[in-house]
Amino acid sequence: TLHDTRRQELLDQSSELRRRGNMIPCSVHEQILREQDLCHGATMRDLEASYKKQLAVQEESLRQLWKAKEGVLRQQLQLAEQDGAELREAERAAETCESWEVRVREAGVRLAELREFAAVAEAERTE
Repeated sequence: TLHDTRRQELLDQSSELRRRGNMIPCSVHEQILREQDLCHGATMRDLEASYKKQLAVQEESLRQLWKAKEGVLRQQLQLAEQDGAELREAERAAETCESWEVRVREAGVRLAELREFAAVAEAERTE
């Protein structure tokens, strides 16, 4: 990459200067620092742009996931409401059934009483 190439050039320069045993002027140091600043600044801007792009992609993925989850929850709510309506209808039917069972038992008791009364009346009539 550009950064690696520039870094190698600077290392080569540094090695060459050390090899010669010369001191480099302050202006050269400043120039090296400016070049490094430019190089690192560009790298940091690239990294920042890349992270922003990744963040935008993740945010969009989360939005889509949330919409899908919301759709599933709405469907589950509808099913629960339907189940609730069916359960209420079943409870009403069970109450009606229980009511009829009570009426049938009461009618059976009344029928037994009427049969007994009829038997007594028949017995008295035949005497």
